[in-house]
Amino acid sequence: MLKSLKKIQSFGVYNNFSSPTDLANFNDKNIIYGWNYSGKTTLSRVFSTLEQRNTHPDYPAGKFTFELDDGTKLDETNFKDSAPLVRVFNSDFIESNLSWDGGAFNPILLLGEDTIEAEKKIEKLEALVERCRIGYKKKQDEDKDVDKLISTLKKNTAKQIKNTLNIIEAYTATHLDKTISILPNPVNKSLLTDVEVTSKLKKALSTSSDRLDRVQNISIQLGAAEFFDKCNAKIKETPAFSSVIGYLRDNPSISDWIETGLSINEGKQSCEFCGGKIEEERIRGFKSHFSKDLAKYKEELKGLIQNAESLTKAYVHLNENQLYPEFRANINELNISIETSVKNYNNQIEGLINSLKAKLDAPFSEIDETLYSKAHENLIKESLKKLNEAIDQSNKATDNFDSQKKTAIDELKKHYAATFLIDNKIEKQNYKRKLYSSHKEKYRKIAENLKTEIQELQASISKAQKGREILNEYISDFLGRDEIRIDVVEIEGYERFRLSREGSIAKNLSEGEKSAIAFSFFLTKLGELKDLSQAIVYIDDPISSLDSNHIFQVNALIKEYFFEKPENPDNGSLQWQCKCKQLFISTHNFEFFSLLKELPLNNKKSSYFQVKRVSGKESKIVNLPKSIEMYSSEYHYLFSIIHRFHESEDKEDLELLMSIPNAVRRFVELYTYSRIPSFTRDTVDQRAEQLFGAQESKRILKVLHYFSHLNNIERLANNSDLICDIGNAVEDIIKHLKTDKAHYEALLSSVA
Repeated sequence: MLKSLKKIQSFGVYNNFSSPTDLANFNDKNIIYGWNYSGKTTLSRVFSTLEQRNTHPDYPAGKFTFELDDGTKLDETNFKDSAPLVRVFNSDFIESNLSWDGGAFNPILLLGEDTIEAEKKIEKLEALVERCRIGYKKKQDEDKDVDKLISTLKKNTAKQIKNTLNIIEAYTATHLDKTISILPNPVNKSLLTDVEVTSKLKKALSTSSDRLDRVQNISIQLGAAEFFDKCNAKIKETPAFSSVIGYLRDNPSISDWIETGLSINEGKQSCEFCGGKIEEERIRGFKSHFSKDLAKYKEELKGLIQNAESLTKAYVHLNENQLYPEFRANINELNISIETSVKNYNNQIEGLINSLKAKLDAPFSEIDETLYSKAHENLIKESLKKLNEAIDQSNKATDNFDSQKKTAIDELKKHYAATFLIDNKIEKQNYKRKLYSSHKEKYRKIAENLKTEIQELQASISKAQKGREILNEYISDFLGRDEIRIDVVEIEGYERFRLSREGSIAKNLSEGEKSAIAFSFFLTKLGELKDLSQAIVYIDDPISSLDSNHIFQVNALIKEYFFEKPENPDNGSLQWQCKCKQLFISTHNFEFFSLLKELPLNNKKSSYFQVKRVSGKESKIVNLPKSIEMYSSEYHYLFSIIHRFHESEDKEDLELLMSIPNAVRRFVELYTYSRIPSFTRDTVDQRAEQLFGAQESKRILKVLHYFSHLNNIERLANNSDLICDIGNAVEDIIKHLKTDKAHYEALLSSVA
């Protein structure tokens, strides 16, 4: 049993409630009185958290502490596992269980005697279904854990790939999945070596500024073998002349000097060198020596020398920075090789030129021929071929710069994707998921077969029909007629309840009809419990919209449903007791409250409380004041509150002010109706105007209407001018009551 409610925090109007030391403990029967908006329904929601074993959605930060009769504490930290069996009737219950717009709602399921065995079998089958559900849920959770792990790994890997490759566009786990889908089998075929990764990463991260200009191929025109043969043949020739001066033949330098002198002294009488007379005969001798054939031969040698000089080659080294790094291997070695070979090639040319010049200087002398080696030429060609191949590859890389960058990125994506799969053993994780899916499918199929069997058993019984019969009996007793009924309809293979009025779907129900149906539904639904004696029942304002006739009916029904008088086996005497473990009933209606006090159970098994609004944001639970307990009439009780306020010296006491607007408003309703019991539908304002006069009635009711509604509670703390009018309104009412001396004195005697 619940012994007491020690505290309520952050729970609506119970912002920081602590049980006062003198607050009575809960008992078998607990009656709670409080006006509208005082906090009764919120209190019922504290109890409903125990029923639902879950935090109330409107108060997620709500805290509470119940004390049980064994001394243990039940609070927001442990109630989900330790809460007792609780059933609550309040506005939330009505909203969750009933439909007033003609729609179907969940049925009440009660068993008939002939269906007990079938129900027992259903219970066993449902236990097996629950085991399947638990097994399915376990595998589903394990599957989700693996999926979450893989998802997290994919997300992190995709992010790492994007950052590593500096990818501008999106690259998420979804993109990684696409990369994985195109990997070869086995995936390690996509793995790259460290060297390859470094090379491709450089290409992948390259920008337009890294694109090199194209490089012109290098060519050196060679092929001097035939020219060497021609020159050597000319060098081997010895000119045959008609008159040769032996001295000049043997002294080429003198010969050259004289030959030059002939051209200088041509047509002269005196020698330009020595000034002596030039003899014609001597001149003819020299000219005879320097014949035209010799001159021609020398001219040919000079031409060969000139041609030979043009054969020498120059080589400018290729700058390796003009090529991409991957094509720079051996470039320096090739440069050196070509340069050396060109130098050797040129040396051969120089040797040939020297031989030609020697022959030119001494045309009648024997000059050794100059041999030509093609080895240097071949080495140049071979090295140039390799060099141009590197140039071609680099130029191709320039031409295909963008596509090669994309290729490098794609290959690196595959490499990283394959690394992700291998390092994280994704194949093994996926195998686990397949295994979990297989297990889930087995659980699902077994559960479906069990459910089919359950449906077949349920088809043979109708628990909803039994619930409908009892519910209709309650509704009929409440309303005194059979006009509104509960029908059982089948929707998508399941039985459901639907309200009908004379055979048609019931809509536009009155508030009284709704209250009767809702409370009947609650009482009938309690029949679903296997043992009512183990349940704690909380009923919040079951007659909020019913008239006095129904008030008596509800009270009688509560007495019949929740109380019994079994015979004492020891002495045969009868002793009233509560059928449920504990009963809590709250109401705002004083007349109904008076009837509840008369319910069975003596004072030792009964506790009475009041819920009071003490500020705009705070309510409290107190013991029922004696002033309330002593009155059996709401009218007398309301007058006692008004009289106490009228006589009070402190009319700004907020707690007292909280009770006055509703008390005065309700008192004026009852007083004016007793004085003017009109059968027409006139309002309290109209009756007050007839009794108090137009001006005075407006002064009284204006402020009371203003302060007597929930959404305006906070106005008491913010409207000091109107608060003063509350005192004036009470003064006007007392003044008017004094004019009816007998009536007023009778009221005074009730509070004496």
